[in-house]
Amino acid sequence: MKKPSKIVSKHPNIIKAFNAIPLDEQPQVLVELANHHDYNRVSKLNDLQKEILKLKGGAAMVAKAKKNAAQFVKDVEKQVRRKPKPTHRSKKDRKLTWTGRGSMPRWMRAEMKELKLKPDGFLIAKKK
Repeated sequence: MKKPSKIVSKHPNIIKAFNAIPLDEQPQVLVELANHHDYNRVSKLNDLQKEILKLKGGAAMVAKAKKNAAQFVKDVEKQVRRKPKPTHRSKKDRKLTWTGRGSMPRWMRAEMKELKLKPDGFLIAKKK
């Protein structure tokens, strides 16, 4: 287990709050924190770009940058990860699939014993 970084050590309340979150919800919290960080970073970048444009005296350019920045922020907020495609499929029931993430499903373990196959025997062929 790694020691917390110096930055995290400076904020013990963050560690306490994170530890209070149930373990299964922590990954989602990290994703939301990353999205929040991206949003803040983009906002700060937009503010700096506006300042630069104002210093250059480009009022029309400021309006255009503001519109583009607003659209970019909307796009960042909409970003959602795609559901991973399945990589393994059952030999008996074609509806049963597995993405290869997490623990191996029960149906796959049972079929591996019964059919004497390895996990590679369940791989789905990639379409070209």
